[in-house]
Amino acid sequence: MDGRVHGQNPDATLSQILRDSKDERQYVYRWLFRSHSKYGQDNRIRTLLEQEAFQRIAKRWQRLGYPFDSLTPSYATAIGASGDRPAALAELAGIILSGGMATQTATVRSLDFAANTPYESRYVLQPEPGKRLLAPEITELVRRSMLDVVERGTAKSIAGAFVAPGKGGAPIPIAGKTGTGDQRFQTYGPGGRLISSRSVNRSATFVFTLGERFFGTVTLNVSEPYAARYSFTSALAVRVLRYLAPQVASMTTPGGDQALLRCRDWPQEIRLPRTEAQAPPPDGATASADVVKVDQPLRRTMP
Repeated sequence: MDGRVHGQNPDATLSQILRDSKDERQYVYRWLFRSHSKYGQDNRIRTLLEQEAFQRIAKRWQRLGYPFDSLTPSYATAIGASGDRPAALAELAGIILSGGMATQTATVRSLDFAANTPYESRYVLQPEPGKRLLAPEITELVRRSMLDVVERGTAKSIAGAFVAPGKGGAPIPIAGKTGTGDQRFQTYGPGGRLISSRSVNRSATFVFTLGERFFGTVTLNVSEPYAARYSFTSALAVRVLRYLAPQVASMTTPGGDQALLRCRDWPQEIRLPRTEAQAPPPDGATASADVVKVDQPLRRTMP
């Protein structure tokens, strides 16, 4: 890659860099065309084949809601450990719940203007037909595996937490998949000796399906410098959803339109942890802390 091109135009795209550095890259790789460099040729060919394979994998993942333009060719990605967004995970859970069909999701279903006037207008969302992305046999197998995670796996603590409202309400089946992330920046010396390790961020995720209509994801994330203070696992995300089980279960009532999940039962102020750089106040001084107000409702956006 031509560093001069990047230095002259730091906002250049990858396509522009590859185009403008064509001659330099061909010059650098002249050794590949030498007959005695067969090992290097084979190694480079394997690298190109791997990159092409991951490009095809990325296209398949994007059909299922993967939000990024590309995948990093790595062993971690090969076994399914790749960055994602909570909304994309929830979308994938919805595809699994619907038997492999991708349906249109919407927050706003209708708009009304100038009500009770001669100019009254009403716009209603016209849902598009669903598109099949996965075979029903695959989604059924995945959902059974997610049910097993709740019944006998890492999310066992939430089994039986959701019950239909009313006396003698039947249990609402819940399936899910947990995940714990511990991203660290590590430095190694000669012989693979670990020199230093720094926690960059820690996360816990639980993506789930509930009954035959509802799905979602719970994600907790702590970035540095606070990440090093925590050691939680995905069990914490499961516990958060279990805490909300009564409110979420009431949403599953047919015809129910309850506005819930409002943080009115929580303290109105959440104090952030003190950073290491903050020294305790001197004698006679009044301590202060950063405060986050928690008074905004969470809106239901699932169909």
